[in-house]
Amino acid sequence: MSLSIHQDGYHTKLLVLGNLLEQKDQEELIIAINKAKYSSIEIIFYDARLLPNKLLKLLAAYAEYKQPIKIKTYQTTLSQYLYKLGLESKQEPPQVEYAPSPNFKALALAGSANSLSSILDIIESLPFSDLSLFIVQHISENQANRLDELLKVRTDYSVLMPHNRMPIQASTIYIAPPAHHLRIHDQHIYLTRDRKICYARPSIQVLFESLAHEYQSSLMVALLSGYGNDGVNALKTLHHQGATILIESPDDSAASVLPQNALNTGYYDHILKASSLQSFFASAVIKQDFPDEPLIKIFLKAVKERYGYDFSNYQMDTLQRRIKVLLKTANFTNFFSLQAHVLTNIECFNLLFDSFSINVTTFFRAPQQLHYLREHILPVLDSFPHIKVWVAGCSSGEEAYSLAIIFKELNLLDKTIIYATDINPDVLYEAKNGLYSNQKIASYQDNYHLSGGCQQFTDYIQAHDKMFEVSSELRQKVLFFSHSLVDDDVFNEFQLIICRNVMIYFSNDLKKQVIELFSRSLHRDGYLTLGDTESIDLSAGQRYFKIKNEQQRVYKCLN
Repeated sequence: MSLSIHQDGYHTKLLVLGNLLEQKDQEELIIAINKAKYSSIEIIFYDARLLPNKLLKLLAAYAEYKQPIKIKTYQTTLSQYLYKLGLESKQEPPQVEYAPSPNFKALALAGSANSLSSILDIIESLPFSDLSLFIVQHISENQANRLDELLKVRTDYSVLMPHNRMPIQASTIYIAPPAHHLRIHDQHIYLTRDRKICYARPSIQVLFESLAHEYQSSLMVALLSGYGNDGVNALKTLHHQGATILIESPDDSAASVLPQNALNTGYYDHILKASSLQSFFASAVIKQDFPDEPLIKIFLKAVKERYGYDFSNYQMDTLQRRIKVLLKTANFTNFFSLQAHVLTNIECFNLLFDSFSINVTTFFRAPQQLHYLREHILPVLDSFPHIKVWVAGCSSGEEAYSLAIIFKELNLLDKTIIYATDINPDVLYEAKNGLYSNQKIASYQDNYHLSGGCQQFTDYIQAHDKMFEVSSELRQKVLFFSHSLVDDDVFNEFQLIICRNVMIYFSNDLKKQVIELFSRSLHRDGYLTLGDTESIDLSAGQRYFKIKNEQQRVYKCLN
């Protein structure tokens, strides 16, 4: 963190750069606030997406002053978090206007050694369109080029080894033939046997330079793996003509010399791994703004390779709805622009991640189900010397803390650990803070009583002006950490697993996978609880569970 302090008379402005993850950074800012408490204070958070517990409580205390601290943020996540806690802030990010995506008319692929697999994958995933695509692959002049034969069985495009002066046709892939340079001029193909360029004929440089002048900004090219420098000198021309230039990541190939030499020029738009190249090319040819299912799957494959999050087995209609909303709310001009920014910009990925992450929860959610657990399931767990509970998809923590209260009232908390997991690091941070708005505290109290609580919800919290904090005794018994139901495996043995309204967003195959994971994570006398719109298909899951209470979605493990 970098803290800059500006004082002007009775006004103090604190400019905070970076995240406040370190304890020393948090203390430095708190000290600066307290030193300026007799002046008007303005804090501007440029990078922070969330704030720590201690700082939030200090801001809440100042909020009750006649002259509260003015807060400005540049991150939507922080602005929304402060709003949830009842703290006023002004979000001042510049409205991002993403540049309109080029209306591509031509695409080009070029490479040398080890480039064949990338070429085949890109063409195989390319939706049919009226665009023309040009390919140069280095090959010995006395060796037959079979690339056209390989591509014809992988695409609906026409695939040609062109002849001289052939007019360019729509929906056609042109492959530079052996021993000939391929040039484009005035929508015709010209084949020549000029001298070799960088020891190559056909030459990448010859094709790229002619395409740059022919198509200018309506061209996208990708330079793939290989050795040498062929095509590198053409990148400057492509750049000045406005073409979109993609370079395959050198880390992705054993033949990394060519892409590395290309990167050294500085004339490129993006460095991409193989699956991202597929997504760029596939989305570049579609004319409609909204992608179909195959295109979304290509994009999600690239997202997984780039960021490690796998959304490919989420329900497709849910993904399509959220992509459609994101296209509108984030001002993306079309899907090509969205996927391009997501795959190359972490902040844009965070927009997508937040859109895909469903974080709906509350204290004592589904009180009738909790009442059933209190009366019929938790007393059974008392027979265990130690109780371990897993709240999967815990979101911001309210359900986990609600369980801790019930265990406390049943005198089970001392021997219980509640493991609460989610894939979203932001909501886990909120959960660890244990701070919530007072706005809905009356409904929390009502649900608490409906769940069987006989005291007061307020007995387990500490008030901090507009927000409250869950008691330290409860917080010590709940462990929050990241775990993916899609990719991660068993990490402990539990007597009770609660996963409410998470699997409703999963495909049937993923649901089966998660149910099997839960069965392996439960003690043989353990229980699984699902959301009120979820159930187990006993025809597929009979070997794992039996129904304990169908109405309350409680299942007994059969291990």
